[in-house]
Amino acid sequence: MGFRTQSRKTDHPLPCSWSLYAHHPCDSHDYKVSYAHVFDVSTCKAWGEMVQHAPQAAHLLAPRTTVLLHGRPVRALSFFRQGTRPEWEHSSNRTGLTLTHRLRIDPRAATEMWTLLTCECARGAVHPAVNGLQLTQRVSRAGAMLARLDVWLRVRDGTTCARVVAELNRLGARWHIQLKTAPRA
Repeated sequence: MGFRTQSRKTDHPLPCSWSLYAHHPCDSHDYKVSYAHVFDVSTCKAWGEMVQHAPQAAHLLAPRTTVLLHGRPVRALSFFRQGTRPEWEHSSNRTGLTLTHRLRIDPRAATEMWTLLTCECARGAVHPAVNGLQLTQRVSRAGAMLARLDVWLRVRDGTTCARVVAELNRLGARWHIQLKTAPRA
């Protein structure tokens, strides 16, 4: 279903492989069939191909634009450690929590942010407790396009959460984003 690229030593293997998923609108009872695997990333080259060919955050968050995958609208993108599915029932996520931030962000800045965050994950620069990221399209009551950034952690301890929030705030300062919301279990 998704892209897999042939890896060679010259493709610069990453310390950890990741997978990109696209999420379709759903009800809570059909969540496990509401997302599709899009791309595997195990080398720098594969990450670059994902950035170039996969749906961009700007497309996801642009007003009056609908991203389609296999004829179905896409409402979110997620990037997870390979072997971890973007669902709470998965064994890697069961004992963790989500750090959530809602933001108003220009679609082009959202692509820059998403690209940098996936790069930090792929190159192994994020805290090892981070299982994945999810960027979700939301519409406010007033009709404004919003984004929700979720960072999925494999643990719940306060020290780890504080470290991850500090790392993300350092990265997010570029877009004037500071995580302020409490973690969701």
